[in-house]
Amino acid sequence: MGWLLISALDSSEQKYGTVELDVVSAVHDYLGRAGDYSGPPRVVYLGDSLSMPSQGRSITKKLGRILADRHMGDAEPPGVVNVSAPGLTAFSHYFLSEKLAGLGADRFIVGINLGWFSRGQHAQQPSMVGLLPASRWPEVFALPLRSLGISADEIITSRALMHSGLLETWRSLQREQVRLRHAVRRAASSLLRALGLPNDQSYPRRIKAYHHRSRTRAGRPTEAGARKRLARILAGLPADDPNLAVLDALVGRLRASGARVLLVVPPTNVEALNELGVYNREGVQASMARIRDVAARNDADFLDLHALLPDAAFRDANDHLASRSKSRPTHRIASQLVLWAENQPDWDRLRPDPDVLGNPAAR
Repeated sequence: MGWLLISALDSSEQKYGTVELDVVSAVHDYLGRAGDYSGPPRVVYLGDSLSMPSQGRSITKKLGRILADRHMGDAEPPGVVNVSAPGLTAFSHYFLSEKLAGLGADRFIVGINLGWFSRGQHAQQPSMVGLLPASRWPEVFALPLRSLGISADEIITSRALMHSGLLETWRSLQREQVRLRHAVRRAASSLLRALGLPNDQSYPRRIKAYHHRSRTRAGRPTEAGARKRLARILAGLPADDPNLAVLDALVGRLRASGARVLLVVPPTNVEALNELGVYNREGVQASMARIRDVAARNDADFLDLHALLPDAAFRDANDHLASRSKSRPTHRIASQLVLWAENQPDWDRLRPDPDVLGNPAAR
């Protein structure tokens, strides 16, 4: 029956959609490239869509160029490797932590998207828990993974599937399941139209479109959207937030590998939040203090850049950068990371003006 269904999907040219395990495959590619890099010292940036290339530019590319300019003539200039993919979160990076620790990197920068803390379990990648070896299970079972709906049997099953080399088979199954779901909806809509009956299948799409419009208009955040995306950050993170516990475990594992770690909060559109009347300075400061505490407990570093950039530096309501903006967002962010990447003492106190730092002729 399964093969018949797949054959029917093929004959009807039903298209594939994105599935959760697509992210795992993409991350494997990133890790492979990171592992192939051999030029020490090496800085690995862990992020999500906020740190991926946009319009040919990215924070990591700019950081690499500035470091190369500053170390011109060195036999081995510092190298920067980007391990970022859309949708990755603190949980995703924690699930990757054993593989990350095995890269032998000198330094890790963890870019913390403030939207992580209000993201529901449907926007996470729980299947990635299978990337952790059984030796980490005592730690895993002590973490609040139930906030993602992950049970002990799912942890064991995910590990068994990935360890046995069945990742691509599992991914293919997910892709067929999503394709079948879309085909059923499409067939139901066609049947209702043919019978002249109301098309209730369009209702979920209308609701989804309504919620999207409520969160953003013409690429700009709305009050409802900003509150939903940043609710927990604006209110002040509680000490028992699951993301903080997982972030703590992630940093601890990276530090145990001998690498230095920097937790950096990338810019958010504070100007827009103020205009909307949702920015709660006290709540955000309390949240920053919670993240700083995670760094301090693990002898890691912390850098808060959430208010660094003006409104013009952002291209949408989710804080993705307008890379070609005159405000030079990627340059300004990368410039704040250079001294830390060079392992210079008092890096957080001595960060110079970005224009001077990024211009070899001005040094």
